[in-house]
Amino acid sequence: MRQSWQRAKRPQSLDPDVSTPVLIAVSTLAVLPLALSFSDLRRLYWFGDDWGLLWDAMSAGPARWTLQPFAENFAPVFKLVWLAEVSIFRGAYLGMVLSLWACHFLNVLLLGVLLRRAGFGLTVVASAAVLLGLSWTNLETLAWSPQLSQLLSLTFLLLAWKLLMDLLDNRAGHRAVRVTLYGVCTIVAGFCFSRGLLGGVVLAVWVVGAARAANWPRHFLAILAMTLVCSASTIAVALRFSTSTLGRFEHLDAAESASVVLYAAAYELLNPLLLGLRLPWQSLDATGLTALPFSDTRRLLGGPFPVIVLIAAIVAGIKVVVELVALMCTSGRGRAFLVAMLVFDLGNATLLGVGRYHLGLGTAVSSRYQYVSLLCFAPSAGILLRQVAEVAISHLHVRPRVVEAALALVVAALGVAVLAPWPTEIAQWAEWRGTAVRAELANGPADAKLSSATITITQARTLVQVYDLH
Repeated sequence: MRQSWQRAKRPQSLDPDVSTPVLIAVSTLAVLPLALSFSDLRRLYWFGDDWGLLWDAMSAGPARWTLQPFAENFAPVFKLVWLAEVSIFRGAYLGMVLSLWACHFLNVLLLGVLLRRAGFGLTVVASAAVLLGLSWTNLETLAWSPQLSQLLSLTFLLLAWKLLMDLLDNRAGHRAVRVTLYGVCTIVAGFCFSRGLLGGVVLAVWVVGAARAANWPRHFLAILAMTLVCSASTIAVALRFSTSTLGRFEHLDAAESASVVLYAAAYELLNPLLLGLRLPWQSLDATGLTALPFSDTRRLLGGPFPVIVLIAAIVAGIKVVVELVALMCTSGRGRAFLVAMLVFDLGNATLLGVGRYHLGLGTAVSSRYQYVSLLCFAPSAGILLRQVAEVAISHLHVRPRVVEAALALVVAALGVAVLAPWPTEIAQWAEWRGTAVRAELANGPADAKLSSATITITQARTLVQVYDLH
């Protein structure tokens, strides 16, 4: 007989079950930064890769352009959705930005649903929603339209994960529909974003862990096989279309390979804490550091390098401890969920190391790379808070009501801390990626390159007329 899913033992008063209305209410917090920053978000304008995407779409034609790689990404679904939005919103960049926030809200909601189904209660769900939903470090992800690629991929991945839980639970009704949707979502996640190709692997890891916790239900092998087939076929198609962009990664020398490892380690160990704490890792960009330049060690040791490394080691240690404590304090389906999230984070680190090592270690903690790291780390942070509260009750003999109140205050304070920098940060962002771009288009020399893109100002003005960009 199939065993019920295991839930970690916990005082119900500290971590009560999450009702659907409460889950929706907590997830709605994700749009609070949008409300606070709306006036500055309206000032944003087409920037960087926006121009490249539009110019390539106009030059090649939508059909051909859709199947062309975008950097190292084969992302036809993202391209179709993105170009459709340009038409639907009639060139209004605000519409493009609002679609990012719609995906963000869905991702926070779906993460809460998955955490609830994995056996976690309100403390963990609320902490995760606060960290992922409110953090100012997601600024670039939520204010630049090409980031729809990442957000849309995650939406499909999380939806596939929810459908996977339904299938493994053998929920009655519409099984054929769930199977079909699960396969579609798994494949589409990979066709939105290159790192979305990790989705099938992550889901397979979760299937094995969750099935083990449930005493290996008989139908789990069929689900695992389907997951692996969907994943393998998606990866094969993506590699087929991306061959021309992957050639530069085939012959890495020893120094470049070391740079890949170093960049991946920096991403994995320092995100999402370092940028959130506003620590000075990005000053490494000034050294041009992409790997440890042993021939230049003396110069680095005479500058800020030792202090930065010490700070990085402390931050990395904190992250490792938090995630280890979370794994040790969780069992059954909950632990399977954390392991799958860890695999997702490590996979992202590896792919970023390969694709971005040449940009310098400072970029490893860029705003655009915080979203997945927060998604993977936030549940562990919530579990740690819950465990500290339980220790306060069981070993320090603090009254449960006092602990409950303190726990609520800590989560609220965490929310305020990650939300507070939004107005200042988005104002600077809007000046750089809004006001300055408009001024350059209006006043810049026609034959000059647009400073934020690879096209000329004349070409950008052409795109403004063709797509009515505003």
